[in-house]
Amino acid sequence: MLSFIEKNTQQEKEKLNRWAREHNDANPVPGDVETELDIPYGSQSWARMDLYRPKGKAGPLPVIVNFHGGGLLMGSKELNRPLCAQMAQAGYLVFCPEYPLVPEVTVYDQYAAAAAAMERVNGLLEEKGGCRNRVYLVGDSAGAYLMVYSVAMQRCPSMAKAAGVTPSGLPVKALGLMSGMFYTRRHDQIGIFLTGDFYGKGWRRHPFRPYTNPEHPEILKSLPPCYFITAGADNLRHYTTSYYEAAKNAGISCKLEDLPNDPRLVHAFCAMYPEYPESRQVISNMLSFFETC
Repeated sequence: MLSFIEKNTQQEKEKLNRWAREHNDANPVPGDVETELDIPYGSQSWARMDLYRPKGKAGPLPVIVNFHGGGLLMGSKELNRPLCAQMAQAGYLVFCPEYPLVPEVTVYDQYAAAAAAMERVNGLLEEKGGCRNRVYLVGDSAGAYLMVYSVAMQRCPSMAKAAGVTPSGLPVKALGLMSGMFYTRRHDQIGIFLTGDFYGKGWRRHPFRPYTNPEHPEILKSLPPCYFITAGADNLRHYTTSYYEAAKNAGISCKLEDLPNDPRLVHAFCAMYPEYPESRQVISNMLSFFETC
């Protein structure tokens, strides 16, 4: 079964990367956005991030750190280039890190990579013209999952210790969570096959096991304000609506943007197709929400 999954994951990786190249060619970075590519945040070959900034706009600018999706198994920072450029056009300094992928690593390595990238952003804020008091995280699908856990580890030392992660000191005011892949242990197309690959062999005896439930009270109470986005054709819509209800019931300030069923508005549509009018509107709404936090 594992070899079957690995074979099909590789095929899907190639398909997704090909789509990203074609989509980026059709939606180039606009002329009013400047980029700085492959800024290192570690010694590993993948430990790089891209920076997008509005051309000619004086700082300090509000900051977004954006993590791409791909089920923790695939994807790259280039996948979200049009989304990052659009958020930069709106006046944000946008950092988009790469991170390593399962099954070459486990999620603990991905948590550590996210923390290292965020800490590098923390050290670059003044140099790059970012505002330390206006920092937000945006993630789609698996990227949303990583953002939830990265912020929770900042505020829950026992959780960070169980994961073996040194959290970043980057101050985060709010999260934008697009079609989040929040649940990794449900008996569905994600959890039934991949839990062991995500958390490693022996995960049931690992001290992190209680935290693999994203509705763990320590995780929920650690969340800043959250903006949730999904749509009727999102195959993981139930993940977003479930986690929104859990966050709301835990007293977290949050808003749900749940668009009607439209075959164009698929999973992670805001990140995959930010050029759609519906995506532009929802992204604008998310940014307006950030400014109220």
